[in-house]
Amino acid sequence: MRGAWEAVAWRALIVRAARVPAHDSRYCHRVAGPALHSFASYQISAAQALAAVCARGELEALSLWAADVEAAIERPLRDYEHFVDACFGPFSVQIAKTGSYKQVEKECGELVWSAREKLSARRRDLALPLSDAARARVRMLPQELRKAVHASAVELARMWGEAARGEEWWSARGLEPGDWHALAANTLVEVFDAEILVALEEGEARVALESGAGAVRWHDLTAKHPAPPDVIAERDDWRPAPGVWGDWSGTPAPRVPPPSLDVAAFSPRAQPHPPLPTPAVVALVLHNRESDNPVSLDSELCADILKTLEDAPDCDDRRGMAQLF
Repeated sequence: MRGAWEAVAWRALIVRAARVPAHDSRYCHRVAGPALHSFASYQISAAQALAAVCARGELEALSLWAADVEAAIERPLRDYEHFVDACFGPFSVQIAKTGSYKQVEKECGELVWSAREKLSARRRDLALPLSDAARARVRMLPQELRKAVHASAVELARMWGEAARGEEWWSARGLEPGDWHALAANTLVEVFDAEILVALEEGEARVALESGAGAVRWHDLTAKHPAPPDVIAERDDWRPAPGVWGDWSGTPAPRVPPPSLDVAAFSPRAQPHPPLPTPAVVALVLHNRESDNPVSLDSELCADILKTLEDAPDCDDRRGMAQLF
């Protein structure tokens, strides 16, 4: 009875639905399988690589769009502040943030907050859900790598065609003008790692990454060019030291840690900076506003004292002269 039950369970359930466990547990212990005896890479297709490159390109476009939108939203406030400062700045006039100005400022703040919230949501959708360690192990087959570089170059040319007309745009990326294949390879390295440009060889251990529901569209884009040229091999022969990323692409894309600031620099218990001394002319203007006996700025004596203070403002004898006056 037990043997019959085990045979039925094995053929009906375990053989059809069981999977190789991803890690050891109390119920099973792996003795053979992917990544147990050799370093295994994560294999992706050209369609998956193209989707990641286009997502990175859209992220850059979103950053530029967000800066333009915020500048357009805040332009009325900036123009009004510039007008008041240019016309009434010499009279020390400040904007009263009440009434209509306060209402416009509030509406601009709400619009900027709404735009930033939508931008953050879109950035989360475009983020690649892989850790840095997993990205460093992503590689492709030779044919898939050629398809990915060529298709990415075509899509980036379509996406950045208007912005990439000037030589400054290319020189900022360390590339020759119109070198879309190098830009595509650079973007692949930025998204994944430099190992992405090293094709998988026969017999290497690999684990295929699953694709999502929208992979059909990207597969159609890569299928438009079934036999693209091997740009990477051509550029390796072009340089005397093959295999180095910076030799053929123009500039490397290194992974650097994010910038960090010392928390102690923002300590509330730190000593405040000494106040800057007020200019003599400004001090006299403030004195004349609040005093019943204003000082005449047009007198020769006042002009001589101001000139002396400007020449040596930190001398004690000059301060004594000013106090006498």
